[in-house]
Amino acid sequence: MFDRFSVCRLMKLVGIQRSRRVGAFPETSALSSKTFEILSSLGNSTAIATARHGASLSLVLALFCCFSVAEAPAQEADLMVTKSVDNVSPSQNEMIAFTVVLTNKGPNQATGVMVADVPPPVLSSISSNTSQGSFSGTIWNVGTLDAQSWATLILTGTAQSVGIFTNIAQVSASDQTDPNSTNDLDEAAFTVVLSASPPTVPFLYLQ
Repeated sequence: MFDRFSVCRLMKLVGIQRSRRVGAFPETSALSSKTFEILSSLGNSTAIATARHGASLSLVLALFCCFSVAEAPAQEADLMVTKSVDNVSPSQNEMIAFTVVLTNKGPNQATGVMVADVPPPVLSSISSNTSQGSFSGTIWNVGTLDAQSWATLILTGTAQSVGIFTNIAQVSASDQTDPNSTNDLDEAAFTVVLSASPPTVPFLYLQ
């Protein structure tokens, strides 16, 4: 909605000075081409149509005050996270790999994208590999992801302890609105088991 400051700014742009008397606007039916250019850029079709029919500037400006200008629709990007592990039942001291796939389902490009992934403490000697961006600590800084495209993060580590564990990845930042937040998170569960015991070699006592 235009307020009186917006109206005054419009008048200044078209080179018309407001009267000293509050609320008084100059009357003219010959609006300049510059006025029409500004009206068009502001997008108020009602005021533009009124101006083209020879209305006074005061009426045109009043219409700008009464009708709001349509705002550009908010940019949206549906980001989807999928996470998997290459071995759901690794042995203790065995290396395993987690893959995170981030997909932008659109409709717009996503910028400023970050994904949080906290490796479980059971993993040691963790290394990372990304198709784009960088991974540091617990944050995958993806950056910009075009609509209908994807990026991958692979984390590898050695399972140190026996037990059941879960690794979670979740979108933590994006400049655009996500219309579907239910697919922003995914997890991969795995169970570390004891390593197989080496075969027993019988001991022979020789006299």
